[in-house]
This record gives sequence, structure tokens and C-alpha cells, in this order.
Amino acid sequence: MSQKERFKKRNQAVRNEFNKLVREQPKWRIDAIIDDVADKFFIASRTAEAIIKSEGIYKEN
Repeated sequence: MSQKERFKKRNQAVRNEFNKLVREQPKWRIDAIIDDVADKFFIASRTAEAIIKSEGIYKEN
């Protein structure tokens, strides 16, 4: 598996986890959910936010 494929798989997992937490914890603030997702995947909160929003290099093609 190439590095690009691994990043794509990780990014999809980040989005899935975010969507799951939004459904399970509707009263949580969005930034709290992003922080929780970032901690689970050992990435910065800003990186998790960019992946979720498909910003910059994290855009889906």
C-alpha cells in the first residue's frame, strides 16, 4: 500500500469517526469532537479539521 493510499484511508477513517461522534454526542461542541478525533488518530486538531472540511491538500479527488 502506497503512502498516498494510506493517507486516503486514514482521512476517510477520520471523517467516519467525526460523523459517528456527531451522531452519538449531539450536545458536544464541534471543536470538542474535532479534538477527540485528533487525539484518537494522533494528529493535530487543525489537521483533523482540514481533513473533515476537505481543505487544501486534504481535498478528495
